[in-house]
Amino acid sequence: MRKRSRAQAALEFMMTYGWAILVIVIVLSILFYIGVLNPKGASGNSCLFAPGTSCYAFKLANGTGALILDLGQATGKTISITGIGCSQNFTIASQNITGLAQSVTVGPGEHTWVVGGSRSNAVNCTDSSGNNLTEANSLAGDRYKGTVCIKYTESGVTGASRVVCGDLTARFEPIATAELGPAPTPGPLSIGFSALTGSGGMEQGYTHIELSHPATATGTVTTCEVYVSGAGGAGTAKIKIFRPNVTTYIFVTEITTPVLVTGRNIFPCTLPVQAGDLIGYYSADRNPQCDPGAGNNLASYSGDVNYNRDKSYFTLRTWKMGTYGTSP
Repeated sequence: MRKRSRAQAALEFMMTYGWAILVIVIVLSILFYIGVLNPKGASGNSCLFAPGTSCYAFKLANGTGALILDLGQATGKTISITGIGCSQNFTIASQNITGLAQSVTVGPGEHTWVVGGSRSNAVNCTDSSGNNLTEANSLAGDRYKGTVCIKYTESGVTGASRVVCGDLTARFEPIATAELGPAPTPGPLSIGFSALTGSGGMEQGYTHIELSHPATATGTVTTCEVYVSGAGGAGTAKIKIFRPNVTTYIFVTEITTPVLVTGRNIFPCTLPVQAGDLIGYYSADRNPQCDPGAGNNLASYSGDVNYNRDKSYFTLRTWKMGTYGTSP
């Protein structure tokens, strides 16, 4: 009789609580399926500025970290947005702001596309070191948490220039090419210092980075110019592009020149740049010509720098280097 009672009690327990457990499992499965309990599936997107600035719409592209942003403002004045920084490092986002190919005017109480959408502007968010994101660290569905900073100028007599920053949290997602905006209209682009005369040449075997004339726009340099001093023998050089952040000169790309002669050398080249990039020069046997200047115009480091290098390793000089790039 006792055995029968125990069996009956066990059966009743299973019948009573078994259904409850089954229901809980089903509910949890549904919640996980629709993304409530799935971190990768959950949206969790936010873009928060202080009062006066707001993100009307935004997305972050997987594979590149390209940002598209529709920005609203209620500062009480018309503003002209001239640059945007986006990084997982607040200092880099606020100090390494990418100049926009097209400045964007936003009236008080209005919103408009600043990057992507109807604009030709392009801005990529970076990692905590200021490096461009890769496919490996910008997978679709992964979360990006960083800072977006907007540089703008107010209308009016003062024309005050300001930078405001907000917190960005977004899931990387596929973005159609059309959403990234139309291709930019080619415009005047130059980088470096075009010099026709000079009073000296910098050392061979050093990488020299011209600081005084960063790239004026985003685009592709198609014509390069190097002025070689009388010192040194016949040989080639490397023209390099560096992207500075707060602490580092980030190596972007380089080309090898034709054989250079003493004096001015002009030749076709292909060097993609972003606004604010810097031009560099290296040669084992051809000295770049330099003109005297004022302030820190040149950064020099012994050896062929084709990697990211901390700024603290470079020696700063007042000379301006005769290395130049442009496109129509």
